[in-house]
Amino acid sequence: MLSGPRPLVSAEQTFGYFLHEYLARNDSSHRSANRWHGAGAESLGLGQRVGKRKFISILSGHVPGTDITLGRVIDGTRQHRPGWDMTFSAPKSVSLEALYRGRRAVMHAHDEAVCATLDWIEQEYLQTRGYDPATGRRPREAADGMIAATFRHMASRNNDPQLHTHAVVANMTRNKDGAWRSVEPTLLKRNRRVFGAWYRNDLARRLWNLGYELTSTTVGGLPSFEISGWSREWLDAFSTRRQDILQHMADEGREYTTANAQAAALVTRGKKAEPVKGELVKLWHRRAERLGLVEEPRSRTAESAQMNAVLSPLEAVWHAMDHLEERQCVFRRTDLLAAALGREPGRHSHEELEAAIDRLRRDRHLVDTTSGDMTTRQTLRAERTVIAAMREGTVCATGKRAGRHRTT
Repeated sequence: MLSGPRPLVSAEQTFGYFLHEYLARNDSSHRSANRWHGAGAESLGLGQRVGKRKFISILSGHVPGTDITLGRVIDGTRQHRPGWDMTFSAPKSVSLEALYRGRRAVMHAHDEAVCATLDWIEQEYLQTRGYDPATGRRPREAADGMIAATFRHMASRNNDPQLHTHAVVANMTRNKDGAWRSVEPTLLKRNRRVFGAWYRNDLARRLWNLGYELTSTTVGGLPSFEISGWSREWLDAFSTRRQDILQHMADEGREYTTANAQAAALVTRGKKAEPVKGELVKLWHRRAERLGLVEEPRSRTAESAQMNAVLSPLEAVWHAMDHLEERQCVFRRTDLLAAALGREPGRHSHEELEAAIDRLRRDRHLVDTTSGDMTTRQTLRAERTVIAAMREGTVCATGKRAGRHRTT
């Protein structure tokens, strides 16, 4: 799953949290899991390991090795938003396989999926503001290079095994001319769902390649997956943090939505007191013994985990299109891609699904609107029928339903 991008409003608060939890702890497993990522970080020669001095400098808006400081001066004080926290969390069974069982290849698959997702975001969605001297406007334009500090973590606040990575995307990039500028975050905030779907799909593909069998599931209304063989008893026994969140929403009479879950997470989270990795593993094994949980043998041979997709890429997109069409007449392309990625996690690459979307556009099953969104040929046909009926002064049930939406 993906939470965020959450804006880091206070630089001081960000420094205190990440420096204490990831940079200053006397725990080699944490210190060795910090990495700089992105073409922007590479251009600054930041190396691999995240260090305190440069981390503080960048989040404060100071470009290392230069006299450039980003931000705006308001009432004599320079103000600069540090960046955004994007947290990529592996499914519970993946956390158990990587941390409880100690499968380093699974942990590396998570690391690689996070990096691949950040690369895709950098290439397709990272923007800054340009300048048009003719109009004086500052349109959004593609940025050149992300600077992200990634921090891999192994446990939830309840000390459940929870493999997740904080990616702190700095509010610093370059424009097309190579000048350092702040990030324009509109696309980062708007496309959170497809970023999460892209990460889960990439992680699933890597696990398939390792020989794992996967089972599709749903978490919080979003499509996900689990490694086959981890029973519901195991998943529930090591998901106490999620149970706290669900219980709080039930007590408050709130339905499950992303916003309500995030609010409940803030209310119910306790102070973090995490042992070092060796002690965590012992704690998990003692819990399993106390609950009488018995591990089941699982085959991870290539023969038992063939990636035989039930749906072709075109079929996956078609089913996703039907799903969106039932709920809305107009939708974004990224929403369609996210829904298609979730049909069978890991079975198709996003390039295959993008190609399938383009084919449906060429065949006019999908139609671009003037707003830049998409609709379907069936929706347009229904809308024309409604308009014709209205002109004739007739009313039908279909007209009442379709008439509530505006399509192009």
